[in-house]
Amino acid sequence: MADFFFFLLAVLIICVLAICCGIWYEKKHEVEKRGRKKKYLVFSVIGLLSFFGGLCLGEGLHLGYVILKASGGPLTIFPFALIIYALLFSIGLYLSKEQSLGFVLKAFGISFIFIFLAFFGLMAYGAHQHYYAKYISVDKVSAQSDYVIITEEELAEFSALKEAIAAANKSEDCGTIVQVPPDEWERTRHFIGSDNIKVVDEYYEVGFMLA
Repeated sequence: MADFFFFLLAVLIICVLAICCGIWYEKKHEVEKRGRKKKYLVFSVIGLLSFFGGLCLGEGLHLGYVILKASGGPLTIFPFALIIYALLFSIGLYLSKEQSLGFVLKAFGISFIFIFLAFFGLMAYGAHQHYYAKYISVDKVSAQSDYVIITEEELAEFSALKEAIAAANKSEDCGTIVQVPPDEWERTRHFIGSDNIKVVDEYYEVGFMLA
């Protein structure tokens, strides 16, 4: 993973250099630059669409695992993102009717930078979610003397707890852990108020964990 981030940093530097070279080229050759703001905006969107298209194909449709045999992470996303990028970038250049090398360099740099912004934005969101993640663990146990009775109607109001209990019922030899939104985690913890609960005729030990 560290090598991959160094690779991203290197490509990001190349993007910045491409933009700088494009600016230098057009100043040197006095290229007409009017009406280009919308075109640059289009190429920034191309960068975003390329990344999320790769995310959808590689992760969403699991093509990264099936075709590339990747175990997850960037390697399941970026090969598809680059293919989509090449197609969209070519179409964008054709429709822009720009023939200046400076424009091509700047369009490449801008669009690729937005791919990285999307990637790091997703990484930051994932890190934020992990930092604030809360979990519920449920183990199916034998009859207890101290427990709280929860009806099926009450259980329906706590989707994560219901999911964890259903999973514990399918795997009685071990417990199950489910990630819960912070607000539901707090609401469930205060509602139960005990480590042991009874739902219908089954008993469960419930634990509340932080990330």
